[in-house]
Order: sequence, then structure tokens, then C-alpha cells
Amino acid sequence: MTKMSVNAVEMLEYNSDTETYRIAYDASTVSPSLAVVAALESLGDEFDHEVPLYDAIDPDALDGLLAPSAPDHRSVKFSYLGFRITVSSQGFLEVRSSDTEEREGASR
Repeated sequence: MTKMSVNAVEMLEYNSDTETYRIAYDASTVSPSLAVVAALESLGDEFDHEVPLYDAIDPDALDGLLAPSAPDHRSVKFSYLGFRITVSSQGFLEVRSSDTEEREGASR
């Protein structure tokens, strides 16, 4: 993936209470699969380029499910590279460590 894909991320926020990154992307011009890769690249060294996205989810299926032409709001959750990722058809995605999610699940 080229550095150009990082430009797909418009906004990056971090919530320290939930240990969650919230990332915005332009859903009308950037595919959800590219937004996921760009978001992880923007998070730094933790992103392993050796493990392709399709090892976790079919990028074409993800893009099709969350196409901007869909009449309703949709989201897809999946795990990838130790992260729990939620991608929305509204141009947002959330990234959190799978460890954080496991800790929260155990405390409920």
C-alpha cells in the first residue's frame, strides 16, 4: 500500500476511556477496505503489511456491503491484526485492541 492511502483518513480521534480510535473517511470517494488499511497505517508501527486484509475479510464484500448507494446505515465488525474494527457505511470506522474488548467483556 502506498503512502497515498493514508490521505484517505480525514480525521483521527482517540478516546482514552474506551481505548478506541475513531477515524473518518469520505465514503463517497474512498472504499471501506482502503479506509481500514489507511487507518491502520496512520496508527503507526503496529500495522503489519505482510498480512493482507483478505486474510480477515473479503475486501470486495466489505466494499459492496457498505457501498454509499445503500439506502440504510450499515456497519461491519471484524478482527484483524489484533484489532477489533467496526466500519460504517456513514464514513466512520472504529479501531480498538482486541485485548481491550476482551477485558471489557470479562468485566461485564
